[in-house]
Amino acid sequence: FLPDLNGYIALYGGYMDYSNANGTITFPLRHTEKKIYVAITPKINLARIKDKTISHKEYSNDRKTEIYLFEKKEGVLKKKSDEELKTSPNKEKMTNALTSPGGIPIAPDASPSGEKIFYWKVSKIEKPQNNKINPISVVILSKPKNIYIPTGDFISVDSYHFVLPEIYVMDNKGKAEILLNTIDTKRYFEQITLEEKNASDTIIQEMIRNM
Repeated sequence: FLPDLNGYIALYGGYMDYSNANGTITFPLRHTEKKIYVAITPKINLARIKDKTISHKEYSNDRKTEIYLFEKKEGVLKKKSDEELKTSPNKEKMTNALTSPGGIPIAPDASPSGEKIFYWKVSKIEKPQNNKINPISVVILSKPKNIYIPTGDFISVDSYHFVLPEIYVMDNKGKAEILLNTIDTKRYFEQITLEEKNASDTIIQEMIRNM
């Protein structure tokens, strides 16, 4: 059994997007901090002022929620010391290996020792006591058991874009119910629209039109 990758709703910065057949979700970046929160919850509440103006989003008390912090960091590659190589269980394979600050193995020909690298540090955090959703959060509307987010350090590139490490779909239980529950919510969010352009004879480039 392979769960569907498409149809998962995500919210960020006043926008809404649905994962496509490849499981991709895309938003225009609306903040400059080198971090972002990813929350998985089946339901959110919109806090209103006098029942008219939306002031902020909140997590629901009666729904399970998991939150992860993604931080973009810089580091320097360094070669393993002779002492580290001697104690490594795979020392024959790791003789020329390089590692990131988080211990991620890098192919010896990937870059010279001492080169600056960029990586995502992913950690699981607690839900805030006031239930308020941080404005720089991507909220995936799903039961947490349906989504698996690995924690640790993950190699990235120097870019203005946020390309997060892979997030895995494990199941799709309750997805139909969640879609129905968002009928009243979705009108407050602008849906992402994509435009395809031919970058070459063989490459098709997708651009977000919500800019």
